[in-house]
Order: sequence, then C-alpha cells, then structure tokens
Amino acid sequence: MPKTGLTHGAIMEGSDVQLPVEIQGRATQTIQTHNAVSIPANGWNSGTWVEVSAYDKVAVSANMSAGTGMTLNVDFSHDGVNFFANSYSIFYDGSQPSPAFEIPVMSKFVRVSIKNKDATNAKTTSAYLFLKP
Repeated sequence: MPKTGLTHGAIMEGSDVQLPVEIQGRATQTIQTHNAVSIPANGWNSGTWVEVSAYDKVAVSANMSAGTGMTLNVDFSHDGVNFFANSYSIFYDGSQPSPAFEIPVMSKFVRVSIKNKDATNAKTTSAYLFLKP
C-alpha cells in the first residue's frame, strides 16, 4: 500500500509483482553440504552432488572443530556420479579464518569434499554452498 502526503510522491511497501520465470529460476540458493559431520583422523567426507547448471558461480565456506586444518575440495561432475580433474582445492592449516571462496561453475554438478588433516583425532565440520546466477 502506498504512503501518501510526501512531497515527491508515494513510497511502495511490499509488492505483489511476480518475477518472470527466467529470473525466478536463477535466484540465489544456499545449501548446507555438511551439518556437524564427524570426519575421522586423516579421513575424507564428500557431500552429495548438487545440480548447478542454472548458476554461473558457486561460493563455498566451511569450518572444522579444533583448528588443526582441512583440505576443502570443490568437485565438478558432468553426470553427478564421477568427478573430473578440474576440481578446486584449498588447504587450510587452522591458523587463519575458515576458508571461503567463489569459483565459476565448470559442469552440471558440484559437491564439497573435506579432508580432516588431523592425524590422530576425528573432527566435526560444517560446510555450505551458495549458488549465484
């Protein structure tokens, strides 16, 4: 409903305008790939494949308990089963803030894989994908 009585016209609050389907399908989306997942010492955990063909970029963020470090991979796949060689990796040693980065989409599917770099203790990790048009 517009507010009136202003010198330069009305201000709209809220809207019932529906965006075109092309724009709706390209809205951002956040997906939690790891939710307090326990990863054994020197172990890997891979999230499920997520279809990203409607997006241009993916941003990834992760954290791990006790700050001993992790390897964070972004794996890309054309079929949602096998990843191909152009995965992206970042190595986190626990001394700086948790890793977060943005990369272009390189295939139809993406997943986040995390390695616990602690040689003796299991660690808990959480990670997110932020899909961007």
